Amino acid sequence: MIVMALMAILMSVSFVACDSDDDNNVPNVNLTGKWYCKTDSLRDLLIINADNSVVVNRVYNYQAWEGINGNIFVSGDKINLSFENGNNVLGTFALNNNTLSIKTTNGTYTYAKLSEETNLVGEWNYSNITFSARPVKDEIVIPGGTINGEVVPPTVMQTSQLSGKFIEYAAQRYFRNIVFKNDGTFTYNVLKEDENLPMTKNYSINGLNMTVTGETAGHETASTFMVLQSLDQNTAYFVFNKEVIADMFIGYALMLFEGGVAPEVNDEALAAYKKAFTEAYDYYSVDFVISRAK
Repeated sequence: MIVMALMAILMSVSFVACDSDDDNNVPNVNLTGKWYCKTDSLRDLLIINADNSVVVNRVYNYQAWEGINGNIFVSGDKINLSFENGNNVLGTFALNNNTLSIKTTNGTYTYAKLSEETNLVGEWNYSNITFSARPVKDEIVIPGGTINGEVVPPTVMQTSQLSGKFIEYAAQRYFRNIVFKNDGTFTYNVLKEDENLPMTKNYSINGLNMTVTGETAGHETASTFMVLQSLDQNTAYFVFNKEVIADMFIGYALMLFEGGVAPEVNDEALAAYKKAFTEAYDYYSVDFVISRAK
C-alpha cells in the first residue's frame, strides 16, 4: 500500500518595489516583462506591463500574495510599487542588462528577467530544488486499509521527516532524463532498484501554468503548477504547492510497487493520504529547477 511505500522511502534516506506620476517616468528605461526573485525568505514573480500596471505572485515569510494587481511608478532612480491590497514598496532601482535590483529599507532584492514565452521542448536534467514549509501538525496519520486481503493499520509519519532532504531524495529519483516533445507529451524515468522505469505523461501550458495528466501505476493523475523559464530558455522553474507535492509523493510511492502497478491501492485511499498530508501543513512550497541537457 502507499503507506508502506512511503515508509520505505523515508527509511532509505520583505519586500520591494514603487511615487510619482506617469509624466515623470524615466525615458528609455523599459521594465516591461516578467521578473523573478528568490531568496531564503522570499519568492517573488513580478509582472510589469507596458501600461505601468503590475501583477505580483509573492510568498514572503510563509504569507502568499497570488495575482495581486497594482501599479509601478519611477522617477530618476526611485521606484514605487503600489498594490491593491494596500501594500506599497518604496525604494531605488538599478537596471543592468536583464537584472533588476530594487533597494528598500528591508534590503536589496535582485530580479532576473524571464522569458516571455515558455518552450520546454527538448532534453532536461534535474538541477536543484529549494524547499519551504510550515507544519501545523507534528504528525500525519495516514488512514489504514487492506493490501492483498490483509488489514493494514493507520500509519503515523512525522511532518519533520518530510523535509527538504526527503523532497530532494524523491525528486532526484522520480524525475530523471526528462524529454518534452512537440506533441504535448513528455517522458522521464523513475529510479527503482537501480533501474530506470520509463514514464510518459501529457502536458499543456497556459500562461504561467502547466497541467500534467496521465497514468501512474494504474491510477489516473493530474496536477497544475506554476512554470517559469529563464530568458535564455535553458532553465525552468516548477513551483509546487502542497497539493502537487502530495501528488508527487503518491506517484513515487506507487512506482515502488512490484511491476509498477498498484491495483490494490484504491483512489479513496490515495485521496485520504492527500487530505491527511495537505491538512498537516499551513504552507508547503517547492521550487523544482531543471536545466537543458548539454
